[in-house]
Amino acid sequence: MKCLILDDDNVSRIALEEIIKQTGTLELVASCEKVSEALKCINHNEIDIIFLDIEMPEMTGFEFLETLSDNPFIIFISSRESYALKAYETSATDYLLKPITLERLLKSINKVKEAKNQRAKSNLDNSTKSIFVKSDSAFVKLDIDAINWIESLGDYVTIHTDEKKYVVNITMKKVEEKLSLANFCRIHRSFIVNLNKIEKIEENIVIIKNKTFPVSRSNKKDLYERINLL
Repeated sequence: MKCLILDDDNVSRIALEEIIKQTGTLELVASCEKVSEALKCINHNEIDIIFLDIEMPEMTGFEFLETLSDNPFIIFISSRESYALKAYETSATDYLLKPITLERLLKSINKVKEAKNQRAKSNLDNSTKSIFVKSDSAFVKLDIDAINWIESLGDYVTIHTDEKKYVVNITMKKVEEKLSLANFCRIHRSFIVNLNKIEKIEENIVIIKNKTFPVSRSNKKDLYERINLL
């Protein structure tokens, strides 16, 4: 999962950067001191998690949260316990007290994974077997089980089935939220695959329909947790 840090405290920010490197599941996209830097990065990148400080000179973390139009998972970070109650009254997933330890951070990541699963289930009920995608000037019903993989093309994605490819104006992050996580897994910034279609996994490669797809280091652990591995 891709993450961003927003914290005006250089010491705390650098310490968190080092711990994130040890998780094996997080990819740090940016570490920002200023609100303007963070907003610019969020507008140009898909961010799954924001580690958000509360006391900052430009605005508080609570005020920053209200400016977000997208819905990344928020983990507040602070040296004060007094903000915890207010933090949990927001849409935040967790609240971490500085100094942050690897053990505590891993627990937060698990909370994000659980929240991500719940979000996906609310967007697409498990009983739902199809979605509608725009093809030319019409909306076409597409069986979810027929999807082999999905490839990113900037602000568009290509949905690959045995019969046809569909180019849809949607980001990969939105696709993840729409599709049932029971059957699909993000293995790379550019690819989401149907777990039921995987024929073989070799090192950092997934094979589907005799085509190879790269598995990024940050997504590898999630993939292996999702497959039925003996």
